[in-house]
Amino acid sequence: LSSNCLSCLHEEAPSQLLADSPFPSRKLRDPTKAFCFEKLIGRGTFGSVYRAINLKTGQLNAVKVMNHIYGKVSDEIEVEILQKCKHPNIIKLIDFFKWKKSLFLCMELSEHGDLHRVAKRYGPFNERQLRLVAFEVLDALAYLNSKGFMHRDIKPDNILLNDACEVTIVDFGLAAHTTSYLAKYKRCGTLEYMAPEVVLTAKHPYNEKCDIWSLGITIMELEPPRLKEPHKWSRGFQDFVSDCLRVDPARRPKAKQLLEHPWICCAPCAKGL
Repeated sequence: LSSNCLSCLHEEAPSQLLADSPFPSRKLRDPTKAFCFEKLIGRGTFGSVYRAINLKTGQLNAVKVMNHIYGKVSDEIEVEILQKCKHPNIIKLIDFFKWKKSLFLCMELSEHGDLHRVAKRYGPFNERQLRLVAFEVLDALAYLNSKGFMHRDIKPDNILLNDACEVTIVDFGLAAHTTSYLAKYKRCGTLEYMAPEVVLTAKHPYNEKCDIWSLGITIMELEPPRLKEPHKWSRGFQDFVSDCLRVDPARRPKAKQLLEHPWICCAPCAKGL
């Protein structure tokens, strides 16, 4: 991918714009001198993601390009979370830098892609695999909550499978501090995975439990065809999904609580699908 392919990048930002950036200490860097961009591999909430060769290390990385967003909460919160939250099931931030009017996030590359792509390529998930997906996502969410954040856009497209066959959560552009008053009243996310309290947020505030509803929908969507018939589900699976999809958020468990669910506790100690 030549520099011309990055036509989304505009002329150099004025000095005042850079001074007002939430990352004023970061040096400007020409991305075409840092990476050899190969191809577009995805689009996130606030940017496009490319597979690129890191010219310094020779390794393949995923590079997210976020445009026209200096000073906005979306880029600031994403970098803050990726810097503060070091967890095996949260995408690893390798570096970030500015160029012109864009912010570049260099992250580890998950060659298998998202869970939708994995299911399409390798076939539907079985219950054992769904349990491992749920366990690893819950572990990441519980950690995220302990750091004071909620994701707000959990869905198969935002859960990748890395080379070790472990899932990693990505795209924190809609994430927020759990203590943010305004965030608790903002309707955001992907409608099909949105918790009822988020859809009706004008009436009541919501909290990090909105991610649990989204996980429940995700697990249901990834279930194999044979599980479309409820009588073929295990009792533990049914109970777990029912807990995730409790309409009343006051009765819906938090991620930390669901890690102790009997169905989740059946997951083997060794990670990986």
